[in-house]
Amino acid sequence: MKKFAELVKKRNDGKLKNAILREFAAIFRTAEGVKEVLITAAREDTAAVAAALIREELGGKTEITKSIKPELAGGITIRLGDVYLDGSLSRRLQVLKNAFCQ
Repeated sequence: MKKFAELVKKRNDGKLKNAILREFAAIFRTAEGVKEVLITAAREDTAAVAAALIREELGGKTEITKSIKPELAGGITIRLGDVYLDGSLSRRLQVLKNAFCQ
């Protein structure tokens, strides 16, 4: 481990250091049982309500990141580990459009 750290330091590669730190933090959070959730919503109030409900449901060590994207037009998307749920209005409209175009 020490040689690896020295190599990274010697190369002075900021992007590499950042990537290593991000990956280390992710592994550490997983080992500690921290659940990472990404909520994307069209509006802040929607994201806040979803965050409160998810925190209540998951309890314990939960890190929630909220992202606001008005282009969703409504609804939310949620990512919890490898699980992705898309309840956005833009996705529903895309599914409807695809159904009519077939």
